[in-house]
Amino acid sequence: MTPGEYKQQGDGVELNYSVETSPFGDLLVVSSDKGICSVRFVDHSENIQEIVKQYFPKAQLKNHSPMWHQQIAQWFRQDFSEHLQQKLPLNLAGTPFQLQVWEALLTIPEGQLRTYQDIAEQIGKPKAVRAVATAIGQNPIAYLIPCHRVIRATGMVGEYHWQKGRKLALLAWEMAKQQGEIA
Repeated sequence: MTPGEYKQQGDGVELNYSVETSPFGDLLVVSSDKGICSVRFVDHSENIQEIVKQYFPKAQLKNHSPMWHQQIAQWFRQDFSEHLQQKLPLNLAGTPFQLQVWEALLTIPEGQLRTYQDIAEQIGKPKAVRAVATAIGQNPIAYLIPCHRVIRATGMVGEYHWQKGRKLALLAWEMAKQQGEIA
């Protein structure tokens, strides 16, 4: 989705959406013909179309699961962090600052953690820790853009848009994989 299409709330854009399963809950996946726009953890009771319409109210919605959507659930069985951009096109819309922060998140290896301060320093804005935290909280692509790997400078895990317990489970799972405890 282009910045103009995003600003127009998806007017004239056809978006595919589907719910895919993962070990950590159902994922609502939304994509355009250019790539994945959104991945969000959802509950069974939520109205999926209403969620998509919150973010893209004027888009034409199609309940369809392209190959990209199906790949996401399969990726929980392997380490894909190094090859994410080659394997799955992302179609992000955000401010230049948000995009810079989200790109920095893609550099965090599976099983490792960074602080909000680390990310602020990495993007060359060491005093923008709060703005970095806000941009991380607005990440539209759960797990694939690994905002769950960012913690507070105190070592506290902090909040997670899709539940703190899920963040802890994701981190424990990734660390167990790195320790060889999970195949």
